[in-house]
Amino acid sequence: MKQILLAILFVLTASGCIGTSAVMINSSQTYPPTDNITILFQEPDQAYEIIAIIEGNGTVFNNQSQILKEMQVKAQKIGAHAIIPLTTDSQYVPDKYIPNIDGSPLLLPGGNKMTMKAVAIRYKVAQTKSTKSQHKDTVRPQNPYRVHRKISAWGLASTALATTAGSLAMEDEFYKTTIIPVIGPFVTIVRVESDPNAYYYPGGKPLLIASGVVQTGFLIYFIASWAGEQTYAC
Repeated sequence: MKQILLAILFVLTASGCIGTSAVMINSSQTYPPTDNITILFQEPDQAYEIIAIIEGNGTVFNNQSQILKEMQVKAQKIGAHAIIPLTTDSQYVPDKYIPNIDGSPLLLPGGNKMTMKAVAIRYKVAQTKSTKSQHKDTVRPQNPYRVHRKISAWGLASTALATTAGSLAMEDEFYKTTIIPVIGPFVTIVRVESDPNAYYYPGGKPLLIASGVVQTGFLIYFIASWAGEQTYAC
């Protein structure tokens, strides 16, 4: 009776001793556990990636279905969505006698011990367009700074031309400094007032000051518009 009970206990214990192992393709990558693992016997139509090779080692008391079930459990733990069996190897294990409790020999029947290998796969999630592509496809509003930049550029050019025309009309002897944009009118004022023999035409000094102020304003406007355009473009 003890021999029969021991044999039954051994068979029950051995039937549950299925060893499984997984070798990750990328050991630094981990995935959350999954709920359901599908067994596939051909490649799926959906895009996927192989994340691991799983091996299941059974005993002479285990069949293929039992080994696959344990491999499913292993695949679930590593975050796979399905497994695709690759190979099934069978190795014959001969009968073996072990000592019984009372010292008598106990026969352990031999049989075929199976080892199975499968790839664990994970389906790829459909990716949205990259941020760069999204920006490319998005119709961007007109950059308001471009208009301001044109206005300031034309304003700066026109006031410089007006200064040049006024300087020529007044026969300004300091013409070469007067026509320099922005700082030219102010330099001319300094030169006139530093020369005891120089003098202004009527309204000359106010015109020079006005020209310098207007050009300075347009230059600031131009720089601010350019800086704003660069910021907007980024």
